[in-house]
Amino acid sequence: MAKQKEEPMTRDSFFASAISSAQEKFGDKDAYVASEHKVFGIPLDNLALMWLVDSNVWPLGRVTMTHGAEQSGKSAFLLWLEKLFIRFGGTGVYVSAENKDSPSLIRSLLGEEIKYVDYRRARTIQEWQMHVSHSIDHYREKQGESGGKFPMIIGVDSIAGVQDQSVKETVDKQGYADGRQYPVGAAAVTYYLQVKSNDLVGSPICLHCVNHAKQKIDGGQEKGQNLTAMSSRPAGASHLRFANSMDVWFKRGGDVLRADRKGFIANLRVYKSSLGDAHRAISVELSWKADKTAPGGQQTWWNWDQATADMLAAFKDSKKPGDKSSPIFDVLEGFTVNSKKYSCKRLGLVAVDGYELGAVINSDEALLTECMEALNIHKYEIFTAGSIK
Repeated sequence: MAKQKEEPMTRDSFFASAISSAQEKFGDKDAYVASEHKVFGIPLDNLALMWLVDSNVWPLGRVTMTHGAEQSGKSAFLLWLEKLFIRFGGTGVYVSAENKDSPSLIRSLLGEEIKYVDYRRARTIQEWQMHVSHSIDHYREKQGESGGKFPMIIGVDSIAGVQDQSVKETVDKQGYADGRQYPVGAAAVTYYLQVKSNDLVGSPICLHCVNHAKQKIDGGQEKGQNLTAMSSRPAGASHLRFANSMDVWFKRGGDVLRADRKGFIANLRVYKSSLGDAHRAISVELSWKADKTAPGGQQTWWNWDQATADMLAAFKDSKKPGDKSSPIFDVLEGFTVNSKKYSCKRLGLVAVDGYELGAVINSDEALLTECMEALNIHKYEIFTAGSIK
């Protein structure tokens, strides 16, 4: 019997066989056609933050990070993220690794959503890592291979707030610390995040890490060296950034002292983003006021609506060529700012406060989408149950 002639190998047949072979060896979750690679996330609800991170979502299956000086708003932002996840139908884990968090801040920022936040306490680097691993493993055990019924965020505040277990044991034994063990802790954090950043692939879970800015000594002063100067580098190890998809730097600005509220301006700048442009910056007010009827005895909120208006005003006033004629002002026809009062012909607003303008934009899904497209903000897939395989 004559041997059947084999069909000649073509590019298409070779590629199909390569994909099939790779999936057989590594599994279809780790080998597939590049066009099937997608980013899923939780939809953001305001234009200012969308523009800052150049994305319409906060990503899932990734490690994200905020770092900066103390009392710059990092913890409050993490709590805001947890609330965002819960309002979208998810759950949250809050791992406290500093023993200085404020119960009133937690309650006031989370509000009713606090019932879906799992609070954990960690005394060493290894303990917060075990809490994170346990949360991920438990989620996967319950969700199985379904692709996830709902999203989950795990927040660690902060990854450098406690020491390595070996340091704790030495201090407990000696009664003092000699400082030589610190690099051990930095390595433990780095190696763990490098592993977990890959373990999260294909899951509707975000691991968000709060980190401190590294302190630096001002070498220009021979006496009275400035120990409070802050570097833009995160504490621990400079290559921590290889493990995360997004790194937002927080810096505290001026205080807000008003009759109706107190607070401060937080200056946010993206130092790294795998999803879009980096080095974008916005300013947003974190405010609070006493309220005996509110959770925690106070109201606390991020004023994203005012931040949205301020961002648009900055675009309008920019001296960069083309900014004043940006497509965003085709969408927001008749947009003007005069003495901090905002008007917009399309929205029917005349001489209103910034937060009023921002509220109209951020509460209108169709308009928000128009503005996002006008600013060329990257658009990624919004998570739905079972969408991540």
